[in-house]
Amino acid sequence: MRWLKPRITIHPGFPKCATSAIQRAFVQENHRLAHALKVSFLSAGFTRNKGYPDVTRIMDDPSGYLEALQRAVFLRRNYFLSSEALFMLDLGVFCQLFKVDRWAVTTRLPIAQAISNYRYSGWLSGSFESWAQRPVNNFDSIALRQTDKIMRLKQLPGDLVIVPLEAATHTGIVSLFCERVFDVRPGFMSDLQIDTGRQVNPSINFALADALGRKVMERRLGEIQPQLRRALVKAAKDFKLANEFSGLNPACLRDRVLPFQNEMNDKYRAMLDLSDLGIDTDQVLTNANANLSRFLNGPIATTDQQTRLDGYADHILDTGITNGSAH
Repeated sequence: MRWLKPRITIHPGFPKCATSAIQRAFVQENHRLAHALKVSFLSAGFTRNKGYPDVTRIMDDPSGYLEALQRAVFLRRNYFLSSEALFMLDLGVFCQLFKVDRWAVTTRLPIAQAISNYRYSGWLSGSFESWAQRPVNNFDSIALRQTDKIMRLKQLPGDLVIVPLEAATHTGIVSLFCERVFDVRPGFMSDLQIDTGRQVNPSINFALADALGRKVMERRLGEIQPQLRRALVKAAKDFKLANEFSGLNPACLRDRVLPFQNEMNDKYRAMLDLSDLGIDTDQVLTNANANLSRFLNGPIATTDQQTRLDGYADHILDTGITNGSAH
């Protein structure tokens, strides 16, 4: 009898596109969702249904991860793997080891995804103004890079399913993901409280991120190694910011975003059209631009607020550097 390859559905991100929410949903209540969908959730170390998947391991040692993957033993089952670091790998290796049923990519308007990335850890490279001026962070370039990644998947065996977060209007993001990727939405999902809209791994306040970026430049921290990077990001996420700072934006935001908006819509539409399952792109773009408009119209920090944010940024950097050095 010929031995058949195990089957797998792979979710390689994009980062800051509900990857943490989806992973959390599959981990909750002893992996209840995975059992309902009849898949084995690949956890760290290629174990089945044993918690969260590898992310930092891939980021820190992608070649070592692939070598370990090729040595691992997989039973003839249906697996599901989710990790926002997977695009760092030669994804063709998975096709050698598995029958890939679907590649599932969660997306959002590239402008929004890029800004969320900056707010999460992009500030480690400098202020938002300096970050946005670099050609590699040009919003147009970001859209093209995302499309290039999706095109890589188009060349591999398996269906490509794109899940735009902006389509989750009448249903939660995880429900939308299950419906598009697994063709079913288990009825108990509302009981898990995974579709409430609450962010699982949120980015920090935008104006604070910008202040942190300027302080990073002032201190000339240079290239930040992974251990210190994680300590700094954790210190920023752990810092409790008063409600008065909620929704504050850097002063340069609108000037940096608006010139790209029309072209960005065209590129996002073209990206969504690559999906092997149809998408109502008109509705997705309408929702995406409504979200963006609300965001762009957010308040700008006053001089007093900015002074206080600068002080908070110094405190956060001191905390992160101390904690990073201790480990």
